[in-house]
Amino acid sequence: TDMRYRHMAIFPYPLELEREIRLKDGGNLLMRAIRPDDAERERAFVAAMSDASRYSRFQHSVAALSPEMIARFTQLDYSREMALIALEVGTGKIAGVCRYFPNPDWVSVEFAIAVADAWHARGLGRELMKSLIVCAREAGYQEMIGTVLPSNQGMLRLAEDLGFVTATTGESDGNVRVVLRLVAD
Repeated sequence: TDMRYRHMAIFPYPLELEREIRLKDGGNLLMRAIRPDDAERERAFVAAMSDASRYSRFQHSVAALSPEMIARFTQLDYSREMALIALEVGTGKIAGVCRYFPNPDWVSVEFAIAVADAWHARGLGRELMKSLIVCAREAGYQEMIGTVLPSNQGMLRLAEDLGFVTATTGESDGNVRVVLRLVAD
């Protein structure tokens, strides 16, 4: 973590993460950390997702985000957690979001990702996840963990391509746990 800000209660917005990304189909998006003023964008993003995409992300039926959830998703302490968004150039609509938040052990983080239906299979998930992995590694975390529905084959393939190891969760739900070591053993 950046030592210049150790004296601050909450780290400042990480402006250095803002960059343009080019997808495999040639599309351009702006990637940056989420901010509190993205609350309406986040609400609209989730509301526009298909039921299947919302279920894959939240692993239960979610019609809309509550004001508390929106605040939790957009108001971050960047030294502990991170959320990256990809914005459509011109419209400013969110095309995808990925985030991590620390587990109680403060050694590992849980991740979540959602990509707007219109942006599926274009390489956006890969770009978001690669950047999120870099952020978690730079923050000093040792492992990144996710829980994936067995039906979400796209996410399972992406996790495998990025080096995650998979295992069943051991729960009766049949979900798959994916784990990436962020530090060398």
